[in-house]
Formats: sequence, structure tokens, C-alpha cells
Amino acid sequence: MRMNWYYRLILSYTPIFFVAISSMIFIFFLMLNNATRDQYIETNRAILERMVHNADANLMLIERNVAGELLMNSVIQDHFSERPRSAHDDYMLQKKLIELKSSLPFRNTIYLYHEAERRIISDTGAYDLETFGDREFLLRHYTKEAVRQWHAPRLFAYAPADDHKQQV
Repeated sequence: MRMNWYYRLILSYTPIFFVAISSMIFIFFLMLNNATRDQYIETNRAILERMVHNADANLMLIERNVAGELLMNSVIQDHFSERPRSAHDDYMLQKKLIELKSSLPFRNTIYLYHEAERRIISDTGAYDLETFGDREFLLRHYTKEAVRQWHAPRLFAYAPADDHKQQV
């Protein structure tokens, strides 16, 4: 049986037609993949920028609250005065430190160092400098100017023999 010229023409161009359609489908999926990847990267960038903004806002809140308490709170200011203090004064200071700690958005530890007495008061108690678990860090950074960078993570405990050290 003989094919007419029309069927022979269609049959001869069929492989080219399939290659062209397959190429177009492949290019379409490549473009869709690139667009999806770009959208994924842009979404991650937006999420990261929002996380940085929130962390920065929280750190500014912490700085404002702590500076405000240090400058305006009479109980904290009295701790650094030259007048003798009683156990009640230490209790009130610890209470203020607990209130300040609970108002901050991150898990934190707060302690105050009184150089003349070589004594630390925190929200958990009072410590002599010699028995304080964070003594090396405190002495190393106490006399320096304000540090404008983050410190490397370190282990912290109030007492040197404490087995429950937390990374700060």
C-alpha cells in the first residue's frame, strides 16, 4: 500500500515535532524551577531580616530597661553608695533584680558587682568575689572599656563547683 504525499510529510516531520515539544516542556520546567528557587531564597531572606529585626528590637528593649533601672531605681543606686547596708537592703536588691530579670524577653542572668566590698549580688543570692563561679570573666572584663562585640559562648555558674553550668 502506498502512502500519499500528505501522510509521508506528516510522518517525516513527526520526530522534529516531538523533539520541539519535549524541548519546550523541559525549558518550561527549568524556568519554573529557577523561579521557585528564587522565590525560596527571597522568602528566606525576608524571614531572616525579620528575625534580625526582632532580635535587635529585643536587645534594644533589654538595654533600655537595664539602663533605666540602673539610673532611676533607688534600691539599685543605694547598693553602690558608701552607706552601710543591711540584709534587708540585699533582699530588696535581689527582689529588684528578679523583677528586672522577669521583664526581659530572653532567658538571662543578672548580677551586680560592688568593687569596694568585692561582693556580687544576683537574683539568686550574694557571693564573695573569691567564691563566685564567673569570677574570671568578671575580672577580665571589669576594667576594660565597653565592649562593642559579642563574646564567644562560655559556661556560667554562680558557684565554681556547680555541676549545672549553662552556656551563655
